Amino acid sequence: MNDHDSTPAAPRNLWLRAAQTLVLLIALYVAMWLLVIVSVVQVFAVAINDHPNEDLRRFARSLGTYMAEIASFGAFTRDDPPFPFGDWPRAM
Repeated sequence: MNDHDSTPAAPRNLWLRAAQTLVLLIALYVAMWLLVIVSVVQVFAVAINDHPNEDLRRFARSLGTYMAEIASFGAFTRDDPPFPFGDWPRAM
């Protein structure tokens, strides 16, 4: 059997994707400010403890991944919608 014989998947509903993208752009705005807050808190953590807070580092890393997933979805380079329509990304 040839790979070209397979039936293409049904196209996603453009209106649904547009609504998801709008919600995700709002989430991106909130995530940006949350990252600013985490960064400021991390500066204070380093000033007080002489080393970064590991929990904040993991959260900031997963938040950055989430923001990249939103950008990829909005630019149509990713088909699976990110959180809250999908799973939250794990910190690497």
